[in-house]
Amino acid sequence: MRNKLLKVIPAKWSHHNRDRKELSAAQSVGFEFAYMCKGEPSDKMRKAELEGFTVYLNSTRPVKWFPVKLNRFVAFFQWTARIRRYKADVLSCHDITALAMGWLSTLFMKKSERPKLVYDAHEFEVGRNTDGKRGRLMTFIIRHAESFLMKRTAFNIMVNDTIADETMKMHHLKVRPLVIRNVPPYWKLDEEAIAEQRRRFLELVPPPQ
Repeated sequence: MRNKLLKVIPAKWSHHNRDRKELSAAQSVGFEFAYMCKGEPSDKMRKAELEGFTVYLNSTRPVKWFPVKLNRFVAFFQWTARIRRYKADVLSCHDITALAMGWLSTLFMKKSERPKLVYDAHEFEVGRNTDGKRGRLMTFIIRHAESFLMKRTAFNIMVNDTIADETMKMHHLKVRPLVIRNVPPYWKLDEEAIAEQRRRFLELVPPPQ
């Protein structure tokens, strides 16, 4: 039986190229991989195939007459319930919101049935640029929530060494987060083809006057 890995991110599929690379890597080692992401207001785990991957689309505004913040509150618990029902073996969580939903979805489960949590932070969450929308209280809450949740994961991933070291120090982690940089895919270059294209381009460029 193949292990099931669910990537959770409350954002649009098209916004995250790094996650698509993670999907490909997991599939290459035998995981049954799906992606739970933001869809249209009417979506409730609507299954779709995007770029060859299985994607479950969900609304972040399930009650159209509710204000945005209340909608997000309702959606948070709807997503949490759907994550639990999916019964993944591994939950890969894109940010602190996804990690909170992932952790809540495992509460009161038998230890043998509880999925492993992976925190794949794409930013330095505490220092995240939110255009002034976070006050001191919210920053305090996020810092302590992240510290609590990171100590309950199988492992954590950061995008560079500086963030990994600072996060480890700030949260007093026993194990340093893994560093996986968000770099472009490797391209094997054909130097002869490049030289030929350059020659053709220069032939088309008018000489300087």
